[in-house]
Amino acid sequence: MAVEKDCILWPVRFDSTSYAVKVIVGATTTTCALTVTADRNYWVSGDGQADSSTNNGTGDLCAILETCLNTHAATTGFSVSVSASGFLTISVSGGLTFSIEWGDAATTLGPVIFGFTATTYNSTGSSLEAPNQTKGIWYSDKTRSTDSRDRQPVLGAVAETISGLARVSRLSLPKKTRELGWQFIPQAKSLDEYAAATEPSGAFESAWLNGISKGYEFRVYDDASTRTSSSYGLYRARNINEPLTRSSAPVRFDIALSCARAD
Repeated sequence: MAVEKDCILWPVRFDSTSYAVKVIVGATTTTCALTVTADRNYWVSGDGQADSSTNNGTGDLCAILETCLNTHAATTGFSVSVSASGFLTISVSGGLTFSIEWGDAATTLGPVIFGFTATTYNSTGSSLEAPNQTKGIWYSDKTRSTDSRDRQPVLGAVAETISGLARVSRLSLPKKTRELGWQFIPQAKSLDEYAAATEPSGAFESAWLNGISKGYEFRVYDDASTRTSSSYGLYRARNINEPLTRSSAPVRFDIALSCARAD
């Protein structure tokens, strides 16, 4: 049986509420509109969750991009999916061919979010695979070395009298905490300076600096290949201490992430 490999998704946020992407299907050109809420969390998850304000945002950008593309004048047969490691595929039904004009002046939607660059991408047949990893994912291709699971901390105090009688005062049960650790992570998955060309934001440093250390919610999936609305835990960092340290193995890093439930 295959060993499950986990991943962390960190949110993508937008400054504006409306973006456009120029798409050509056959001989028909349409500038499709994509609508979002500024400063809300969005996730390149592929789980189909609708855009909502719950927990500062649940919207699946794969589903949102699919809805956008399906406003095209020539077809409503687009589908968008993402792999466990974060690579996007756009397909269209009906044997059609298409191109995404990411570099066109009419396109205002950032291509990097979805693993593209500012140029034109033509489908191979009726399918188009992004050359790069999407934004907002850390996929180490390894399993965790440590995991406390969700643990319930207790806030309170214990007082003891001279006679030895103890009195306990439990004040509250705060959010559950979790300690996560990964060992011997390759430097390409650890630091931005070593990140692979096809994974420009795939190092843990990107997740840390662009999402986790800002106090944004992030998702922990025990199995990266299972992406549903209930297959992850939602967390925030418990401190902003540097989580990356040099491993005992050459050119490897260890990661220790302390977090608390955010839902």
